[in-house]
Amino acid sequence: MKKLFLLVPVLLLCSCGSKESKNNNSNAELGDSSVPIRIDISLTDTELVTSDLYEIDSIVALETIEASLIGDINKLEIYDGKLFIFDRDAVNKLVIFSSDGSYIGNIGRQGGGPGEYDKIRDFCIDRENSRIIILDNHYNLLFFDSEGNHLETHKLVAPAGSIGIVSSGVVALFTEIKSSSYPYGDFKLKIYDYIKKEVIGTKFLADEPQIVPSSSHPLSQTSLGLRLAYSTTDTVYSVLANEVRAKYLVNYEGNLKRPDDFFENLPNVERRSKYIVESGYAGPPRNFIETDQHIFFRFSLGGRIYQNLFDKTSGKLILSNKNVTNDYFMGSGKEALSPIAATESQFILSIEPQYVKMYRDMYASKGRDIEYHPILKPVLEGINGDENSMLLFVKMK
Repeated sequence: MKKLFLLVPVLLLCSCGSKESKNNNSNAELGDSSVPIRIDISLTDTELVTSDLYEIDSIVALETIEASLIGDINKLEIYDGKLFIFDRDAVNKLVIFSSDGSYIGNIGRQGGGPGEYDKIRDFCIDRENSRIIILDNHYNLLFFDSEGNHLETHKLVAPAGSIGIVSSGVVALFTEIKSSSYPYGDFKLKIYDYIKKEVIGTKFLADEPQIVPSSSHPLSQTSLGLRLAYSTTDTVYSVLANEVRAKYLVNYEGNLKRPDDFFENLPNVERRSKYIVESGYAGPPRNFIETDQHIFFRFSLGGRIYQNLFDKTSGKLILSNKNVTNDYFMGSGKEALSPIAATESQFILSIEPQYVKMYRDMYASKGRDIEYHPILKPVLEGINGDENSMLLFVKMK
């Protein structure tokens, strides 16, 4: 297939790594050593479309050839002028693209030999040491350079489900465990120095009041550091080498707020999600994405998902809305596009060509032409539906 061109010059792709200094204190503690930023939530629910919020800086069409095909984008990181895109579910591979979307190669491959993995659970990038780190299904850490060359493999002594970079040479490993002490489950956070090959901190998170795990993808790598949002509490934490510190406190106002004793008698895991939905209270923050100036996250309320944007400079919520609709490539009334990742100054949205084609065919069956954003029109009109995703780098208006 012919690769699509950029319509607008791509801005310099910013690194998303933390610049925290390395710290080898013995235990990570869930502390309150700094006052968390409070985000007050009251619903706006005004009628908004995507272009009301975002201005398109650049468009990157990911090259579509057999080796580069991906399904969903579960995680995206930018490093060394390249896009590292992880598809966990459809093809389970980590693919490298250039800044203009050209396919470069894959990191590792499935197998049982040196530098091969069983199945990728998660990955992260240590920018200061130029290491791409894969966590696989057999709890190995596989280390690669940015070209995809295998460097070494570490075998973990305990399971882990997620990984994130804390500082140079130091990663956080997040694990769900079951025990008689915590019948609803517990999460354990380990801080691992991979240069020394030793665990330098461990925290059993259910030791803290009202913490009940419920998130399968709790770690978010931002340009400002590693964030942790893992429970049915409403706090987002900053993960450092020596502590886990409350960073943002989401405060639901009025009848959105759960009573203080809400967590005392939760049902079992199988019924918990339904119980929370039917309670009528706002759910915990999820899908946390952060730029230097803005924070995006979601929460659920009565089975509906609300998008939220917070301005860090003014300290005010821009919107908390379930009625944001996509007008980039169709009329209003359809599902909104929302951020999947961020640079220091931009959010990154993903357009799936199969949905562009689906809406185009739907409109054509009604004798109508589909509407396109003027910048996107030349690209989207030529889509046949089986291409890789298209990335929009956008700024808040």
